[in-house]
Amino acid sequence: MDMETELSSLLRLDKSDIRPATAVLVRAFQNYPLLQYYCPDPSRGNKLARYMCSISLYFGFRFGEVYAISSNLEAIAAWLPSKYYPMSVWNVLRAVPLSDLFGIATSGGMKMKAMGQYVDRVHKRLAPFDHWYLLLLGTDPDIQGKGYASRLVRPMLARIDREKLPCYLETNLEVNVSIYRHFGFRVLEESPIPGTPIKNWAMLRNVGASSNQS
Repeated sequence: MDMETELSSLLRLDKSDIRPATAVLVRAFQNYPLLQYYCPDPSRGNKLARYMCSISLYFGFRFGEVYAISSNLEAIAAWLPSKYYPMSVWNVLRAVPLSDLFGIATSGGMKMKAMGQYVDRVHKRLAPFDHWYLLLLGTDPDIQGKGYASRLVRPMLARIDREKLPCYLETNLEVNVSIYRHFGFRVLEESPIPGTPIKNWAMLRNVGASSNQS
């Protein structure tokens, strides 16, 4: 099976999938450093994660592409063309229900505004060219380490290669750096997020990059 066929075999999600997809992503990100720092209380952290993930999914559905392995939602990835990132206020209002925007504002999301602005500035500085952006990638924690993320990501990377575009992402979890290197990404910059103990790893995959690249 070639990569193009593999991409067509993935499930492209739509708005009807938001609630179950968000539930999977909340479990996937429950121990993410950003959530633990801004919302150390697990119940509040899960609520914030729910709105963060649903907003990313809504935006991905409207302006990019969101995929899963199957209807079981083992792993979920959202991709954006760079022209839609950073997310403008107008595009967010076009894509995301007001109830979700109100929800994130009342769940501690406003505390993350400075962090988000910093990450966006890094993104714009390091990748001022056309590219795809891996906005979101999460695997159900019950089945992590079984190759689902690879099955989900590699077909899209092959398509991005055919489009002769690079792909950008960032992560705040050091263990993820080696995972993304396995897909051919390299670290452009490692930097502390001002005012926090959290680091930001900005990574780029060049066209046709091989796996296990350092």
